[in-house]
Amino acid sequence: MGFTHYWSQHHTTAFAAEQWEGLREDARRLMAESPFRVTSTMNDETRIGFNGDEGHGYETFVLERAPMVAERDDVNAQIGLCRRGGTWRFCKTDRHAYDILVCAILAAAADRAPAAIVVTSDGDLSDWERPLTWASEVLGRSIAYPISSSKAPA
Repeated sequence: MGFTHYWSQHHTTAFAAEQWEGLREDARRLMAESPFRVTSTMNDETRIGFNGDEGHGYETFVLERAPMVAERDDVNAQIGLCRRGGTWRFCKTDRHAYDILVCAILAAAADRAPAAIVVTSDGDLSDWERPLTWASEVLGRSIAYPISSSKAPA
């Protein structure tokens, strides 16, 4: 299927306003310092998203402040239905260069709001070391590995 990162959000635990604003600033700084040009950028009150340009990207990454609430058929068809009532999303990076930015933003999101998002990945810690080091340098704070064996997707 390709190298992929996954995240789930419960419909009752959206990012709080201050968490989302902090994450938007993190995303702005990370995108500005990206080692490649990003395209299809979104950074507003409801979502953060981007793709890599010129062969550096694959699937567009989109993180929403609050999980979409839709009719069951829409949820199943478009975003996945979590077992406990939320959304499940993924971004297949296929190890393209923008993977560093996808990992960095997911890790920053888990750092700012651990109750709002659960991150999983096809990769292990060795795949995340470079993005975590880079994000920590750009953001000026320690960004931890967001995946715990005790975290199960919602």
